[in-house]
Amino acid sequence: MNTNHLDIRIKLLKKGYSLADVARKCDESRQMVYVALTTKGKKRGRYIKIRRTIAEIIGKPPERLWPKTFRKAA
Repeated sequence: MNTNHLDIRIKLLKKGYSLADVARKCDESRQMVYVALTTKGKKRGRYIKIRRTIAEIIGKPPERLWPKTFRKAA
């Protein structure tokens, strides 16, 4: 099950990052970061990039935050 987007936002805030900060780091709009964070199971390339950046900031593998999107190769 994917991690709740509110839990992820709280973790970002605890690390000192807002959605706008993530957007600047990804060179995307804040709205795109919000959509990537709240959309379930989508695999669009821009979302992947944003989700990887969020996971890096939080310090967790993206597979733990979004297992439906990031499936490890068997």
